Parts: sequence; C-alpha cells; structure tokens
Amino acid sequence: MNENQLDQIKNHPSFKLMEAKKSRLGTVFTILTLVVYFSYIIMIGTMPELFATPVGAGKVTTVGIYWGVFVILFAFVITVIYIYKANGEFDDLTKKVISDLDLSVDKAPVVTNAH
Repeated sequence: MNENQLDQIKNHPSFKLMEAKKSRLGTVFTILTLVVYFSYIIMIGTMPELFATPVGAGKVTTVGIYWGVFVILFAFVITVIYIYKANGEFDDLTKKVISDLDLSVDKAPVVTNAH
C-alpha cells in the first residue's frame, strides 16, 4: 500500500465516520468501565460494612457478592456490544471504503511443489 492510498483511505467519508464512531464508543465504554470498577473499589475501602450486609434477613449472600458479579457481567456485556458493533457496523464501513477505493487485497501466489 502506498502513501497515496493511505491518504485516500484517511480522507474517505466512511473511514472518517467509522473512526469517529469507534473513538466515541471506546471513550464511553472506557468511562463506564472505570466508573463501575472504581466505584466498587472505593465502596469496599470506604464502606466495607455495606458489602458485608446480607441481602435479606436470614440470608448469607451479601451485597458485595452481587456487586462483584455485576462488575464481571458488566465487563462481559460491554465487550459483547463492542464485538457486535465491530463485526457489523464498523466492518460494513470498512468494506465500503475498500470497494469505493478499489483496494481489494491481492492474494499471495500459490506455491506448488513442482518436481
């Protein structure tokens, strides 16, 4: 790929749209993840009695267990959402750029073992 092709890609409207959407989504997910994770850590450090509180009378499961499971599931869910977006919308935009600029990837030559 030469410098001219790279410039064409960078200036293509679909590439710019994809770049903006990926950046925005990444920023939002990063902030959400940090808020969820650090709220968990801060609450453990500042209010340990809350995490030791049973969820109901006579129950042994505590609030901390549910909060920890939530943190893990939250990370899993946003990962799935990102993969869904990357394999759908972002791939479609990438394919549009490739087709608009005729940047099809040439396959490597097949090497045969000729005797």
